[in-house]
Amino acid sequence: MSEYFNKFDSIIAISSGNLSKTAITLIRISGPIEPDKVLECLSISAPIEPKRNYLTNILDQDAILDEIIFCFYKGPASFTGENVYELAVHGNPLNVNRIVKFLIEKLNLRMAGPGEFSYRAFRNKKVSLSEIEGLDLLLSSDSQFAIDQGLNILSGEISSEYKLLKSFFLDLRSSIEILINFSDDVGESESFLNLKGNFEKFFTQVVKLHDRAPIEPDLIIKPKVVLFGKPNSGKSTLFNRLLKKQRALVSDTPGTTRDYISESIVINNVTYELVDTAGIRDTFDEIEKHGIEHSKNQLEKAFFSIHLSKEDVKEDSFDLVLLSHRDNSGPIEPNRTGPIEANLLDPDLNLEDYIFNRISEKFIKLTENNPIIIPRQRDIIKQLFKKSNNFNDLVSMEDDLAIISNEIGSMGALIEELIGQVHPDDVLDNIFSNFCIGK
Repeated sequence: MSEYFNKFDSIIAISSGNLSKTAITLIRISGPIEPDKVLECLSISAPIEPKRNYLTNILDQDAILDEIIFCFYKGPASFTGENVYELAVHGNPLNVNRIVKFLIEKLNLRMAGPGEFSYRAFRNKKVSLSEIEGLDLLLSSDSQFAIDQGLNILSGEISSEYKLLKSFFLDLRSSIEILINFSDDVGESESFLNLKGNFEKFFTQVVKLHDRAPIEPDLIIKPKVVLFGKPNSGKSTLFNRLLKKQRALVSDTPGTTRDYISESIVINNVTYELVDTAGIRDTFDEIEKHGIEHSKNQLEKAFFSIHLSKEDVKEDSFDLVLLSHRDNSGPIEPNRTGPIEANLLDPDLNLEDYIFNRISEKFIKLTENNPIIIPRQRDIIKQLFKKSNNFNDLVSMEDDLAIISNEIGSMGALIEELIGQVHPDDVLDNIFSNFCIGK
């Protein structure tokens, strides 16, 4: 467990522009420290107004350390829920470090740990656990789609769905309490109808969330387009053609590609990893065997798979099948007997554009319902969906109210974990350790 989780002292961090010379660097302070104490280091006098920028000097006795912009956010109306102070200083690293050192000594501060500002916001109920996970996704992702998803989660869209789920669950839990304790007053038949009605509303919301969680997150956060096939089937040729450069070595000698190689490629503003794999064949060469095994592993992780072959392929497990070099001299063309529906090809569309369109169509289809891609949330939703299905069967067959109540309790525990009311410490450790200092 991170050592700062149970600390309530005042912290400081460089939040931007500390790795190189920049015009402005932002320094943040958060904690119980009062404004009067901070103003002892500045040339302005109290009182100051929250959320107002002040042009002032940092003073070490009579010496001016820097001319800065200063802003104060009074807790709890701040990001962390504590008193927060932001100092925009000139961004020479020597200047920034000198100011941080001075403030630590003068105000009895300590350097913040990774993500400690965000953790304090979470601890003070300024943001939910799901919103923190969205922030983590936003800060750490190298995918535009994941960044957009992080912003969407941070805005509270998914939190509102989880709050609605909890509301329906509370109605469901109330129904079982009525059935156990007040059925004589309300009537047993009426109480059971009330239970089933509230469960239907709850289950509808569970299904709605479950429909947004069918995809393995890595498939769309880091989508791989994998070229697969036997040696000399044209994989490396197509690889170079899609990249529009000579990246892979092309040769008539079978087994030239001994291991997979990959390059980033942008298609309709989405970045994919294009993977050229080793040719699949029986071999006694141990190095080539390892390369083939790696190729199969890449195929298992593929978002979009392309099978290149010199002969007709009847299987339809690939997203696309391309015929290549049927007579050892022809061009790569769509397989007219495979799953491509080649007769729908626009005659004015070249092969590269056709492939790019197919990839984009799949990406749009898989992401159109705003999928939940935070692994922790996705796993809990799947567990909750399974338990809800079991509960539906239980209510129709079981008349032991203690068993029904126990099942409701187990679903409640999952909802609390989903929302973040309860959470293992290692979950927090994992999230906040990914954050940078100052966030």
